[in-house]
Amino acid sequence: MADRIWIYDSTLFAGDRAPGHALKPEDKARMAERLDQMGVDVIEAGMPADGMVAVESIRRVAGVLHSAILSVYCRTLPQDIADAAALVNPCAVPD
Repeated sequence: MADRIWIYDSTLFAGDRAPGHALKPEDKARMAERLDQMGVDVIEAGMPADGMVAVESIRRVAGVLHSAILSVYCRTLPQDIADAAALVNPCAVPD
């Protein structure tokens, strides 16, 4: 067994749901870029079913990641799964 701890950050999704908080897509991308630079392994970027602003945020986050894995939250509805897959498909999974 490898002695490795994976860091999973949900700030861009769960943190944005806190009362009184709202991050713009460019804010989320900037934060994701810093998390990626800090060595976070997995970044939860949002939920496509939340609307076009969420989809744009996820696209921007995906565009700035270099080593982190993009995670997208979705319900178990066929359309939600298809939307989430379309957003993460262009992202390569690191070894």
